[in-house]
Amino acid sequence: MPQDLWSAGWLTDLGALALDDVSPPADPLLCRRWVLDWHDAVRSARAWRERRVLLNAARAPEQAFAAALRWARHEVPHYRDLDPNLPPGELEPFQRGDYDRDPTRFRAAELAARPKKSSGTTGTSLTVFFDDAAWFEANQATFSILHEWSPAPPGPPVVVLVTFRTDAERFVVPMPLLRGTHRRVSIGRDGDEDDAVVAQLRAHPPAILHGKPSALLALARADATPTGEHIRPVRIFTSGENLFADDIRTLADWFGSPITDAYASVEGGLIALQCPLGSGLHVPPERLLEVEPEPGQLRTRGSGRLILTNLTNRATVFLRYRTDDSGTLTDGACTCGHRGQTISEFHGREATEFRDGSRTVEVTALTAAMDRLGVPGFQFSCHDSGYVLRLAIDDGEPDLDTEIRTALRPVLGAAHLDIVRAPALTPPPGGKAWRFRDYSSAAFDVPRR
Repeated sequence: MPQDLWSAGWLTDLGALALDDVSPPADPLLCRRWVLDWHDAVRSARAWRERRVLLNAARAPEQAFAAALRWARHEVPHYRDLDPNLPPGELEPFQRGDYDRDPTRFRAAELAARPKKSSGTTGTSLTVFFDDAAWFEANQATFSILHEWSPAPPGPPVVVLVTFRTDAERFVVPMPLLRGTHRRVSIGRDGDEDDAVVAQLRAHPPAILHGKPSALLALARADATPTGEHIRPVRIFTSGENLFADDIRTLADWFGSPITDAYASVEGGLIALQCPLGSGLHVPPERLLEVEPEPGQLRTRGSGRLILTNLTNRATVFLRYRTDDSGTLTDGACTCGHRGQTISEFHGREATEFRDGSRTVEVTALTAAMDRLGVPGFQFSCHDSGYVLRLAIDDGEPDLDTEIRTALRPVLGAAHLDIVRAPALTPPPGGKAWRFRDYSSAAFDVPRR
């Protein structure tokens, strides 16, 4: 493992990379842009390195932030309109609504950029433009880091993204730094197509199997249907959703592979990557996080809503952006080689407790009760009228409701509980898995934890 956790791909001689290092896909429809994509990736890798050199020159996080803000005041309308005498530390955070009102105010218009849309989990998708450096970082650099953590199988490494999207088979691109390929496969469309995906991944196990936890769990269910050996990737990489403890057990038991989780978003790219030694989610040097325990109070350590600064992307500029995710930040050195910020606890948008009158219900107690029952997946929400538990289980287990009510009574007391069964908890495409949500009026009466 490198002494610097983030050094992967940094020393590769880009001039020594050759197009022949990576074999194109056999389907001619997939390699129409192969040569262009290869040269585009190498050009973007150079831009990524130049951006890192620029950021490293600042040496300290506060210096990097101040330098980024100075640049943005010249190039980006939102920051150009600020008081020129405003100290960097007093920059007011902005939020999704500010961006939605006029996204162009956060763009450096003269930069060549490419758009990327979010999945629209909150109701409407978000479009962010990436410059070359940010595009390479988001789509290739992270996999170089992961690849250094695991021994490579024989042959060119392959990264496979598992998705619910229906256009997945159109996506195959070269990864010059890895001398491999990145392709996308779709799961959950119909049984025959799922069987074909499973057969392909069994025959050619990927170096990195990537996707939202819900998509990888769907792949595991499809892999359980045909007879034969399981899919055996070298490493599993999850992002885009909270990764819950029971899902970790399911994925690890089925695929038999180490799992690395990441905190990522379309606004922030890679925001944090799970420590290889398990000490939390490490924040790369190109990101700065702060917490907001109370509105307007920003800290570099502690618990609260996470405030993001993305120093890499200069096409759409996010300096002090309220993410609506919550967590706990620490700072220091880790034995894995990381120095800097770490998210020691990440809640995302999950509730950590419910207020039921004068009682506080901890979600850890609810999780423990459901784990003892062995329920494979659920969603638990709190409302003013009581609680709703949604299960992805058919009606073939009529006694389960009674067992659940008995197990939860010591936690919920006499509170009303509705149990609803659904064919799927997170309808694809674009949906995100969640576990605990608070829709009660009490959730809006106290600062968010």
